[in-house]
Amino acid sequence: MNLKSWVSLSKRESSTKQKTNKEAAVFFSSIVLAVLFGVLPLPVIWKWAGWLLSFSLIIYIIQTVTDPLNRLPSKTRWLCTILLCLIFIVAVRNPFLHQLRAERASVEEGDLFGAGNVFTDGQTHGVPMVKIGRTTFVFAPNVPATVFPLFHDSGVKIEIGKSGPLLSTVIRDRNGNLVAEVNQNHWRIYTQYSIDKNFTEKAIEIKDSAGHVVLQAQILLPYTIQLQGEWWDTQGRGIRMVNSADPRYGGFVVPIGRENQHTDTLIEPMFQYPSKDHLGELKQ
Repeated sequence: MNLKSWVSLSKRESSTKQKTNKEAAVFFSSIVLAVLFGVLPLPVIWKWAGWLLSFSLIIYIIQTVTDPLNRLPSKTRWLCTILLCLIFIVAVRNPFLHQLRAERASVEEGDLFGAGNVFTDGQTHGVPMVKIGRTTFVFAPNVPATVFPLFHDSGVKIEIGKSGPLLSTVIRDRNGNLVAEVNQNHWRIYTQYSIDKNFTEKAIEIKDSAGHVVLQAQILLPYTIQLQGEWWDTQGRGIRMVNSADPRYGGFVVPIGRENQHTDTLIEPMFQYPSKDHLGELKQ
């Protein structure tokens, strides 16, 4: 390798050419910065891509207007730019990942595994099951399973989809406010009445404004939903389906009301919180 070719300097450019290069670089970088940071409400990944671009433009400006840097061979300047950008990426990795995780945690709707993959041929494709704690309920094939109809506007329905079991339910708080809806594994949170939630591709957990877990659902392939939760009507009456702390027993149902919420039987969270710092992290 000829090292001399990497560091040999070209002839000094005229001041006019240097000025032209400087003005062009500054103008272009100003446009990029204005669009990225002054106009567009960018997602985290595009925001950091913009900062990386801006960083590389700053390097270009410095190389263009600084003598003798502007007289180094082009390949040397390109190599320096790439190395400095790699250093930038390593240096900002942690804040980037933190912001990306917080952005993902703030979404108000999403999909559990298999959402949208519904059979429409009317044939039997499996036996839907729901597991409450250690108790499993099995339902007749080819019939969507409605678990405890509860109230006319909130219940639990389990179906078999092309990729796995599908959950549909409506979650209200003790005052009848809509906290969340799940429709064939597509979930939506109403943040006015939900303090936090955490999720993975195969699990969703939702807390109401009091910080109580009101829905905990996990996809167990091929045909089962593991489920705990609270279901309220608009009159302040509800039930809690929860796993027993006693290993001799399975799941059980607790009648609850506004005046007596049986806080000794609250559902234990399976995720770590807050989700913006622990997205998708299950408790050990």
